[in-house]
Amino acid sequence: MPTSSTEAEWTELPRRFWLEMLDARRERDNALAELARLGEDYETVCARDLALGAHRQEAARLRVQVASLRDDARATRDDTRAMEKRMRALESDNVELKKENEELERENEDMRCDLKRAADRIGTDVRYKRYMGLRIRNLEMMLEGNGEAWREMREERDRARVEGDEKEGEVRRLREELTRLGRGWGEDVDMDSDEEVLALVTQSDRGLGWKERKAG
Repeated sequence: MPTSSTEAEWTELPRRFWLEMLDARRERDNALAELARLGEDYETVCARDLALGAHRQEAARLRVQVASLRDDARATRDDTRAMEKRMRALESDNVELKKENEELERENEDMRCDLKRAADRIGTDVRYKRYMGLRIRNLEMMLEGNGEAWREMREERDRARVEGDEKEGEVRRLREELTRLGRGWGEDVDMDSDEEVLALVTQSDRGLGWKERKAG
């Protein structure tokens, strides 16, 4: 059996065999072309699979990023609620501080008024003491100029001092009496205030005078 054939031998083959050979070659070429297309499709599928894997990784990364952003947004909302709550508490504290400040302003105004009244009263006492000192110095100067008059004025001064002591005793007695009367009347009388004592003494004197006139 021959292993190879010459061109003449091929030409001597029947036409039917030639046609079958052409069909076989055509099928082979088509099969090779199809195989090449399948290889290209396989490479395309592999490339698409790689791209899909990359897309999947990117999608997973994006999902993680979205979850992180959601957590951040949730934390931000919690912080916002906490800040709003703190702001409401600060507003409430601010209202309380304003009330306390207004109360302190009123107390300061009352204290300023009390201090002004005390200063006016102290100024009046100082002026009175200064006036009395000047008067005493004038009297002493007058007494120094006239011995007899000086002795008379000295006696008058001594009498005035005695009368002053008697008046102080009378005032103490009246204070004690007015204290008892004030307790009986249920009034709050400041026995340490000379003005109130003098006013009550004046009222008492007026009442006694009226009773004496009525009895006469």
